[in-house]
Amino acid sequence: MVNIKNIAIGITSIIIGGGLIFLASKDIKPDNLKDNSIQDAELIIINYFKKLIKKNPTITLDEVILDFEDASINNLSDFAEKKGRTKEQYYKSYKKFFEKAIMI
Repeated sequence: MVNIKNIAIGITSIIIGGGLIFLASKDIKPDNLKDNSIQDAELIIINYFKKLIKKNPTITLDEVILDFEDASINNLSDFAEKKGRTKEQYYKSYKKFFEKAIMI
């Protein structure tokens, strides 16, 4: 007679064991996960900018930032002031992504 409890324990052991072997075979470190997350976020921004540039090749950095930030204000300086930042801080954050989106 087959004991279902023993089968369940066996299957669970196989799954856990397989998972541990998989994790041991990968080079998973917190720094790698952090780097991948940052790269993923940057690609999201670049691809978003790329779509805006494709729609409007003459779009400015200010317009791209305001669109990405979903701003209801049409002036980056005014928007930055409302958010407690400066226009230059937004440029520092987004200019490199805008330039990469143009190059692609």
